[in-house]
Amino acid sequence: MGGSDDDFDDFLKRRKPVFRSPDDMFEPPAELDRVVLRRAREAIESERPLRVFRNPRWATPVALAATLSSNYGIYNGFELLEHQPIPGREEYLDSEKYEIKVRDWDRPDNIKPYIRDLNRARRENTALQQTSQLRFLPIDDGNVIGFVKESVDQTNTVAVAIALSREVHEFWLPLGDVQLGTGSDRRHVAAVENLITGERYPVEWGGIRLRIDPVRDPAYLFRCLA
Repeated sequence: MGGSDDDFDDFLKRRKPVFRSPDDMFEPPAELDRVVLRRAREAIESERPLRVFRNPRWATPVALAATLSSNYGIYNGFELLEHQPIPGREEYLDSEKYEIKVRDWDRPDNIKPYIRDLNRARRENTALQQTSQLRFLPIDDGNVIGFVKESVDQTNTVAVAIALSREVHEFWLPLGDVQLGTGSDRRHVAAVENLITGERYPVEWGGIRLRIDPVRDPAYLFRCLA
């Protein structure tokens, strides 16, 4: 537990790409999605306050935990970016193990709004509340993880893409093999809705091109629509 930013950077440099798309995977040219992406960015920047993470290492693990797991927890102070370790031990200094800790929960640079948005998305989407229907997607960027979760009753499907490193990522999220609906009435994904911003984007050519800037937000959460 704990560690410096340099330790985290070293870890990212040493890790091997987790997911690779097949060499023969079809992907439409980037020009098809550029207009949609530009309009989406303009809408986000004009209608929604800019969220900036001074250190994305905090947002990335909580996004992974909140979306991959059926339940998750954080230690007190995580939302305030507390991470000072006890020297030589895998334990945080401010773990409240031997003290009653009084905190200013509204101090600057906290990630409470981000955790709130993730928890709201979890409450509103039963697909994120289970792990039995989890499928990973082949992403052509080894530092981006993509997956789809479907609720047990097949009424809710969520696609997620999360950056695992700090640089900006542009990649193709393949959704052509994802089907929605119950029983024999299964259909392909026609559009996705951003669970955080509410914007909707059409799915054409079997997927959507995305751009993740981890300083803005390391994760995309989409509700899939038929």
